Amino acid sequence: MKETTQIRNLASDEIAQSRWFLNRGTRFMVDHIGLTLQGFARKVGTAFSWNFSPAKDVLTQRTYFFSYLPVFVLGVCGMLLTGRRWRQLSLIYCLFLSFIVGTVLFWAHTSHRIYLDIYLMIFAAYTCKVVYSRDLRRVVSGD
Repeated sequence: MKETTQIRNLASDEIAQSRWFLNRGTRFMVDHIGLTLQGFARKVGTAFSWNFSPAKDVLTQRTYFFSYLPVFVLGVCGMLLTGRRWRQLSLIYCLFLSFIVGTVLFWAHTSHRIYLDIYLMIFAAYTCKVVYSRDLRRVVSGD
């Protein structure tokens, strides 16, 4: 039976129709795991991108790029520098993880990530403090 005929037969039963689409989508994801993983990575990359999503005018895009890129890079460095304190910071890491899982399962724009940006700013400030005070060796060695 053709797919369109199957869908028409389920037109009066929205739950069955929804299940049909769920099964079809799940089958596709299992059969095409490489494409699925690429899609997951693209979605997470878009959510954490330094290009505004959905796209805006050129001035807004450039302003966003030049303001967010340093925060993101320094923030990730700060997360790595605080790796030895993972137990104390585990709730923050869980926020990032839950956002990533939600992005993989549903969708996200850069604006959906706004509650995480404050943590990236704090981690970025920590990176700046470590570099400015020249404590990088001590922080990395764990002294």
